[in-house]
Amino acid sequence: MKTNIVESIGELEKYLQESVEHDSKMFNILDWWKVNSPRFPILSLMARYMFVIPISTNPFLALVEGFWIRLEVLLTPKIVVSLICTQD
Repeated sequence: MKTNIVESIGELEKYLQESVEHDSKMFNILDWWKVNSPRFPILSLMARYMFVIPISTNPFLALVEGFWIRLEVLLTPKIVVSLICTQD
């Protein structure tokens, strides 16, 4: 367990020492993580959880201020196709 913590800290330090990407319309954060995930395996998993787009055809429940409410996400066919294509 201690080794994993040390490796994680080393990975974070290596990531923080990376040069900063300049703001560009061509820059794609998802592509950056796809390319760099072998160098930063733990951080890339964290990024995956942060950038994931939750999608479901079923309504789901959310706890809001102590009350369970039913949420429904309506996606148009165009949005669904776009989301599926991002997996390629």
